[in-house]
Amino acid sequence: APPPAPAAVPSPAAAAALPTRADGGAKGPRVYSVADKDVVAPVVIRQSTPTNPYSVARTMSGQSGVLEIVINEKGDVEGAVMREPVNNVFDAAVLMAAKTWKYRPAMKEGQAVKYMKRVGVSPAALAKKEE
Repeated sequence: APPPAPAAVPSPAAAAALPTRADGGAKGPRVYSVADKDVVAPVVIRQSTPTNPYSVARTMSGQSGVLEIVINEKGDVEGAVMREPVNNVFDAAVLMAAKTWKYRPAMKEGQAVKYMKRVGVSPAALAKKEE
């Protein structure tokens, strides 16, 4: 049997597990973001998104969400949370896809660093015409 789909919106404990500390410290290295002007943001290498059948996307017209990801020093997505969910099915598909994304890591002073990035997602933008 296939593994169960991930929860669209994690429990507060799971959301807290995303490494978003701004000061480093006991929980590991600092996680940078767009607010850190001295950090070069990660660059997309692969960011494939799930497609939605047009009939499904049409029922979600005008909806969009925000996915927050943490990209590690190797350019892999090590954490993903829907900060603004759309619906359970769409959110689960986006979260599964995000785990496969690959980036050139963020850089600070020539060193790869962890980086938190927000990505807008929209069912309509991912619609695929049905045949």
